[in-house]
Parts: sequence; C-alpha cells; structure tokens
Amino acid sequence: MPEHLRLDTAQYPTRLKATSRLVGIGDAHGDLEAFEKVLKQAGLIPSDEQLENDLSLDRHQWMGNDTILVQVGDQLDRGDSERKILHLLKHLKTQAKEKGGDVIALLGNHELMNAQGDFRYVTAGGFEEFTEFDRELDGILDSEVPEEIINSVSVMPGFTRARALALLPGGPTAQMLAEFNIVVVVGEIAFVHGGICKEHLMNLSVEKYALEQLNYETRQFLLGHGPIPSVLDDSNPLVSPVWMRDYSNPRPSQSDCERLKEALDLIGAKSLVVGHTPQASGITCACGGNVWRIDTGLSAAYGGLPECIEFIGASQSPSIITESGKVSPSARAVPER
Repeated sequence: MPEHLRLDTAQYPTRLKATSRLVGIGDAHGDLEAFEKVLKQAGLIPSDEQLENDLSLDRHQWMGNDTILVQVGDQLDRGDSERKILHLLKHLKTQAKEKGGDVIALLGNHELMNAQGDFRYVTAGGFEEFTEFDRELDGILDSEVPEEIINSVSVMPGFTRARALALLPGGPTAQMLAEFNIVVVVGEIAFVHGGICKEHLMNLSVEKYALEQLNYETRQFLLGHGPIPSVLDDSNPLVSPVWMRDYSNPRPSQSDCERLKEALDLIGAKSLVVGHTPQASGITCACGGNVWRIDTGLSAAYGGLPECIEFIGASQSPSIITESGKVSPSARAVPER
C-alpha cells in the first residue's frame, strides 16, 4: 500500500474487523429527534424508561458496548438540527471506542453538495444553526481557511456566509466532515451512501486500494488540499458512489444484481448497505440479500419509518429493528425483475 494511504487508513480505517454487533442507520437529514429515536430502538443510547429509572444516565450516553454503528451519510440538509447530529456522532464515537465499539459516519451527496456551496436543500433553521451556534466558527479569522474560499464567501448573500465559511473546503465544519469516509467495510459488510460498481474502482489509479484512495482523495478535498475526486465530480458521466441508485430501485434488474455481485467480489465483501433512496415500506433487501437499502425517509422532511439494520456475531446474521421489534430479512426481500 502506498505510504500516504497507509498513514491515512491508520487514522481513518476503510476496513474494520467485525465485533459482536454491527448496526446501520440511514439518512438523518437534520432531524435530531428522529435520529435519537432510532438510536434508542437499537439500544445505543438510553431509552426514555432507562432515563427515568436511572438519573445518573446521560441522554446521549453510549449503551452499545462493542457495537459498531455506521450511519450512511446525509446528515445535512432538509432539517434544522444538522450540526447537532454531527456533534452527537462525534460524542458517541468517543464513548464507543472506550468500550471497544465505534461510530462511523459516511459522506453522502448532501455533505459534498454543501462543501461545493450548493445550499438548495438547506432550511432556514439550517442557516441559522451556523450563526447562532458557532463552535466551529470560533477563531475563524485565525484559521487557515484558503484565501479563495474567504473571497468567494464574501460575495454570497449575508445569511449564507456563516454556513459557507464553515462548510466550504478548508472550513472548520468541512474539516469535521473530512474525518468521514465515502465507503467502509466492516467484516464482510460494505457501506456506501449510494452504491459502488466496478467502473468506480477502475476510475481510481491505485486500483488495488481503490476504496482507500477514494476516501483519501475525498478527505484531501474537504481539507482544502486538492480537487474533488473525479469519480465524485458531477462532470464525470459515471454516476458517483454518493448519487448511484441502481441497487435501490423498487425491483433491481438481473444486470444490476450481477453488477453488484461483481463489485462485491472486487472489494471482498458479501453484501452492501446503502442509503440515498427512501424505501417507502421501510428497510428492504434485494439481489438475493446482497444489498440492503436502509434509507427509510427517517427525517420529518419525508415522514418515514424509524428503522435500522443489525448484523450479529461472526456470521453477521442480519435483522431489521423496527418500532415494534425485530423483523426477519425474508419479510422484506424484494425479487429481481
């Protein structure tokens, strides 16, 4: 492995060993209340009953022991509590690692849109969050935000400037997002916001370590140290891993499923977990269980279902956690068309 990738993955691993439990949660879109609800259902933070019965518990105390939680991106946009979600993920990660677990947040298309100054889906409260609660913006004048970013922000509408200064590459919140990966593999389960295919991997020069390179190049972009990776660039005719929906169609085609299996073989995984495309009936699996679609439209913007996926033990056996209990994968299997 090239030295720069070795150093990067040592700090921000692309591949992790499985622990006793792995949990995946879909797009949060600025809805802290809905996100907390799913965390409670998964037993990762205290339930309301636990908080009532034990006053020593903190409402955001990690209860998952060695569980690894992966949130598949789109923390931003469509809701008013985006920054609170980012800080909660960071807070839980610190606690989880002390217990042998981890909290891994991925980047979705909305994080990258914001880093490119695309604020089309930001709510009024989302802009306000960056003016009223400015932890990331403290000392911004003394920071190393690139001069071209400061110049571009200065000509933006006043109400957008705080957010832009925080989120454009090199900004303090962009630096927080730079700690997130595009793709991660835990045991034999891969996670990405939209999807992954052979063409994505071939688009990267260090093909043997394509996932590691993609994560590294995206991190450098968010830190203000390089361009957005070509595989994520909107000018690339290949739909990027954060925008891809091929495996999330109501009934994927046989060719989509074959393409998925080819990608899984190349990255050494047995199944893929994706968000990005809301599933009206809750979490579903397709392509013979090779892909789990876990964007349930969780936030109030969509009014979807509070659900998450879990994989248990060395075999990483899956089940769906709903408001009324666990559901077998077979109950949510979607046939190919």
